[in-house]
This record gives sequence, structure tokens and C-alpha cells, in this order.
Amino acid sequence: MKRRSALKYTSLLTAAGLSATTISSIISGCKSESTVSKYGVISSDQIEQIRALVDIIIPQTDTPGAVEAGVPEDLALHINDNFSEEDQKRFVEGLSHINNISQTSYGASFAHLSDENKTDIMNELASEEDDSIFDGLKNLTIYLFFTSEKGAKEVLNYLPVPGEYLPCVDYSEIGSAWALR
Repeated sequence: MKRRSALKYTSLLTAAGLSATTISSIISGCKSESTVSKYGVISSDQIEQIRALVDIIIPQTDTPGAVEAGVPEDLALHINDNFSEEDQKRFVEGLSHINNISQTSYGASFAHLSDENKTDIMNELASEEDDSIFDGLKNLTIYLFFTSEKGAKEVLNYLPVPGEYLPCVDYSEIGSAWALR
């Protein structure tokens, strides 16, 4: 009988432990969508602002723009996953700085300004001497655009399997820069 009792109590303890873990994971998974951004430190309002910023940097023309290539979402994930907490804070403060300039100058948030007003603010940011968000944002936008599928395939020449090696080719023969993936 002792063996049966031991097995019974062991199975009860195992079930209780598994149940506690299961209940804990269910409760922790029930967080409100409004309090947790899917992009970490970047809020949904800041995503809209980033969308407007990258659209000014690489707008849609006869080729896709940064927004169509998914740069705003990639940028937010890049900031959340790869920036230190200090750099994340500085980036978010930079976004607030841009919104403050647009509120002061035009009475609206950056995302709701006309393209002309957005360009004026971007030019003002480019001329700032201090450690502005502009240079980092511009460089990340360009990097993320040309490493995206749309940027690589529709803007750059893309050849998934390269052909023969030609060391000296006239640029006019190839017509464009090549995507390296």
C-alpha cells in the first residue's frame, strides 16, 4: 500500500505544479493591448510619426518608398531589439523634439503636417549642430530600405544567384547598383 500512496501523492504534486505553471502563464498572457506596444519602447503614435518621417526621406515615386517597404515597423523593431536603453531613450526624446518643433511652428503633430511643412522641419533638423536624431534616422532608413525585399528587388539590381565574375564592367552597362543579400 505504501507504494500506491507514494505514487498517488507524487502524481498529485506533479499535477499541482503543472497547474500552477499553466495558470501563471495564462494570467501573465492576459495583458491589455493598450499598455504594451508591439514595438516595445515605440508607441503607436510614434510609429505614425516615424512613418511620416521616413516617407519624407524616401518617398514613393516610380519606385516604392520607405513606407511601402515596411521601414517604419522594421525601424521600430530595430530600435527595440538592438539599441541600448540609453539610445532608445535618446531616440524617443528625439521624436518628442521633432513633435515639439512641429507643434510650435505649425500647431499640429508632425504626422499631420503637409509634405512642405514636414520638409521644412527636416531641413531644420539637418542644419542642427548638436547630436540630432536626423542623421541616425536618415542612415537607418536608407539601410533598412535597401535591405528590405522591395528595396533590393525593385530599386537595386537583384540577382539571387550571381553569374560569372567580371572584374571590370562599365557602369553604363549594368545601369544601377546591385543588391547584396
